[in-house]
Amino acid sequence: MSPRDAPTKKLDVFFFQSGENGEHTSFSIIASCYTKKRPKPEPRRLRQTA
Repeated sequence: MSPRDAPTKKLDVFFFQSGENGEHTSFSIIASCYTKKRPKPEPRRLRQTA
């Protein structure tokens, strides 16, 4: 669980740093989900389409 938590945290920082462009909302949610291992934005979008 250490090798998987390391890359996830690095991605979070990368996305957050790129957020300065104003496009971190989508990335931030994706990173947050990856870090928490809980895909919430995916089921929410699928629910709206259904």
